[in-house]
Amino acid sequence: MLFQQRGGKRRGAGRPPKGKRAGSPHSVERRIDHFALDPAGKRLFVAALGNGTLEVLDVDAGKRITSIRGLQEPQGVAHLPSIHRIVVAMRGGSVAAFDDGNYQRT
Repeated sequence: MLFQQRGGKRRGAGRPPKGKRAGSPHSVERRIDHFALDPAGKRLFVAALGNGTLEVLDVDAGKRITSIRGLQEPQGVAHLPSIHRIVVAMRGGSVAAFDDGNYQRT
């Protein structure tokens, strides 16, 4: 599993299905909100509300690619592959967009 909530009850089965990668939690200490999947790039984008970050994970390797910090309560995330953007909705209705290749704010 890529994520396991700390400090609360674990949800789901105790063992990953055969043939699936299991990974350790990726330093997300509190609430996570929404996910977006990039099937072509095999990445998972996670709005980590409690950390104020957008976590970018390599699905195959089960590892973090990067963590975009300094976001104000990220509560939603969408990947828009046709324009190479990751869009994050935050507290107060603000939105931030990032390039999906270099993860720089656009």
